[in-house]
This record gives sequence, C-alpha cells and structure tokens, in this order.
Amino acid sequence: MSPAERLLKALHERCGHPDPYGEVPLLRDGAHVGQLAMHAASPDTAWIGSIRLYPEFCRQGIGTPIMREILDMADEAGCTIALEAFWRPGKPGGGWLPDFYRSLDFEAIGGPGEDGHVEMIRVPAPAAALCPA
Repeated sequence: MSPAERLLKALHERCGHPDPYGEVPLLRDGAHVGQLAMHAASPDTAWIGSIRLYPEFCRQGIGTPIMREILDMADEAGCTIALEAFWRPGKPGGGWLPDFYRSLDFEAIGGPGEDGHVEMIRVPAPAAALCPA
C-alpha cells in the first residue's frame, strides 16, 4: 500500500467514507464541523482539494487542531501533502492562508499565479521526530 493510500485509509477509518462529491466529514468532539476533499495525487502525495469549516464553527480555535491531526496522519503514513492556498493581495486578510500553511511546515513551490493561488507542499516529518528518544 502506498503512503497516499495509507493516509486515505486512515482518514476514512477516522472520519468516514467520502460522500458522492468526494468529501469526508471533519469531526470534533463528535460534531460534524466541516468537510475535507482529499485524493491521491501520486503514490507518495495526497492532494487537499478543499478543506472548510461550517460557518458556525469558524473562529473557535478548532481548524488548526483538525489540520494538525490530518498532518499527523500524513506523517504516520509517510505521505506528502499538497494543496493550493488562495492569495489575494490588496484585500483585507487576503494573504493569510499561505502564512497559515507555512506555520504548519508547508512550503511554496509555485505561484502566486494570476488567479491568486500558491501551490504548497508539506513533506512528512521524519520518523525520529515522531518518536522522540
């Protein structure tokens, strides 16, 4: 089983299988708080197509922990995560997403493009970092 397949299997076991649109529920304390669309882009890389919290759960401090849980699962699977972050210079708050993902160890590999997207990846943490001596 490839790293991307291991990650998707773990995600589906924890969150449930994708709906007809390819999204799995994001759960926090038993509540369905949002949706995640992720698929294997290559054997070693999973692509996050979309991740969102429902409006009533925004700004409650749960988005970052959910993202960290997903990244922990990726580390355990040895899987790289790739995504596009929106970048809208000149608009209030328009540039915060790339900075948010950088704080989670993503790095920009392309962009920003004319459409306002920055391609970003995060390689899995080394096993030694996951199991300190």
